[in-house]
Amino acid sequence: MKQLTKTKYSTKQLCELRNIKTGTFRKNPEKYLSELKMEYTVEIEKGPNSNSPTFYHLTPLSDNEMPSALLESNGTVKLTKHSEAQIGLLLKAVLYDGIVPIHKELAKVIGKSEGTVKNRVKEMKELGILLPTPIKVERDFDLETGEIYEYERKDCYWYYYDTLPNGDIQKITDTTEVHNAYGKFFKSQLNHLKKKHGVHFDFKKGCGLADNHAKKQLDECFNLFSINRVVEWTINEDYAKKVSKECRHKSA
Repeated sequence: MKQLTKTKYSTKQLCELRNIKTGTFRKNPEKYLSELKMEYTVEIEKGPNSNSPTFYHLTPLSDNEMPSALLESNGTVKLTKHSEAQIGLLLKAVLYDGIVPIHKELAKVIGKSEGTVKNRVKEMKELGILLPTPIKVERDFDLETGEIYEYERKDCYWYYYDTLPNGDIQKITDTTEVHNAYGKFFKSQLNHLKKKHGVHFDFKKGCGLADNHAKKQLDECFNLFSINRVVEWTINEDYAKKVSKECRHKSA
């Protein structure tokens, strides 16, 4: 029996899943949630405050629960044999070969363009192979005002990599020190921006500026050219096991 996995989505991730704008969803959430319920069991998780983020837990309906008309029209994603082979290579590269999961590097794995990688990644998301990055809600407070606020943080491993002058990507293998330094630089700059702009502080814009500042500081501290980071892929457990089995079989 196929195991049905529950996945947690933020509002932004939910809109990306359905290919709609966040503003469009917020104008008529009932409409889009009703459409989702044709394919998923939907559980809504609201925070304690009016400005707390809302999360949606989606569990795919079994074949018996899903309306027959939807089963006929959905039919999942139609993949060619070449696409299936390319997806297998991408999963192996990321899960077992330690390739940094950015399109530029993955294009080398399958010998195709970054556009082809983008299409395969899109298909993996639609097939439920590549899942949204888990999100945690953190609470912090302003040292000056004592105001408590909440924000979303990606709960995952981060790959760090340096882009060399010739354009090549060099993966940073020991990321602990780099990651800790990034966190310190990021938080310090974010607090500075909060104090500077006060009530006019834009959290999303501030995070972007703090991210850029932190990476520039890392370049200087660790003698790098142009550091960047990307989240680890969150792979459906069933597919991860399948890739693992195939890799063991080939190496035997």
